[in-house]
Amino acid sequence: MLMYRAVLVSHPTHAYAMVNLGNLHFRKGEIGKAKEFYERARSLEPRMPEAAYNLGYMALEDREYSDAIALFEIAIKGDPGFADAHHNLAVARQRAENALWCGKQRLP
Repeated sequence: MLMYRAVLVSHPTHAYAMVNLGNLHFRKGEIGKAKEFYERARSLEPRMPEAAYNLGYMALEDREYSDAIALFEIAIKGDPGFADAHHNLAVARQRAENALWCGKQRLP
């Protein structure tokens, strides 16, 4: 973690360091901190597949299916071969459909 923080001291706009710090926080269960780093990375690199994917995964876990779908689509647009993003996009669409069917969520 210190290495990525050192990178950000000398290169405060290094989006990949932010994503990696977010990943470390996520693994430690520090979800809020992870989300902050992913969002900062996306603000610098809006089409960055890794940041969009990670935020999409968090939205999927929070049952925010519309957001998850949009973020996975951004990840795929940035990296068409991103297999995990394709898989989780399908999962998000299925869960959204199930939620609509059960009347638990309305999609725009």
